[in-house]
Amino acid sequence: MRLAFKVCLLGSPGVGKTSLVLRYVKDYFKDNYVGTIGADFLIKEINFPKMNLEIKLLIWDIGGQSKWRDIRSTYLMGSDGAIMVCDVTRKNTFTDLNEWIDDIKEYVGAKIPFVIVGNKIDLDAFEMRAVETDEIIELAKQHKVHYFETSAKTGEVVETMFTRSAFDIIKNKAIILQDKLNKFTPGE
Repeated sequence: MRLAFKVCLLGSPGVGKTSLVLRYVKDYFKDNYVGTIGADFLIKEINFPKMNLEIKLLIWDIGGQSKWRDIRSTYLMGSDGAIMVCDVTRKNTFTDLNEWIDDIKEYVGAKIPFVIVGNKIDLDAFEMRAVETDEIIELAKQHKVHYFETSAKTGEVVETMFTRSAFDIIKNKAIILQDKLNKFTPGE
């Protein structure tokens, strides 16, 4: 079976959303920062052979700058899942996650599956961490979601994070479908 899901990456400017997408889709990393204008998207196919599923992820990289806030809802509409990204070296990007979580729930719905990502763990070697892992784990527990620490630069855990996000969407869609089936009566 083939399915397509829209996944949005959300987070403050400079947290590495574009770098995560480029690492995942093209196995590429660029050192220079260029802010995303509005939104951009790339496509990646994932196979879940044991479930006989081929998933096409339509990955939307949503610009984090406040000037895009007014049109953000347009980009978020129709999302099947989200990836909330913070930079572990900048505390404000972690505290901003609550706003991003509120946005996705407001524009898409309270039951949308998402994961939380602490990016730039490659900078741990330089003792630049400003957000402790326990803090982010606690936020993830509050929302009952998975948390991943990634490095777009090295590729560490990037594929796992995207795969988990896709799997959470599949599970969510199955629950919704099961609920509809339970309420369905043939012939009505």
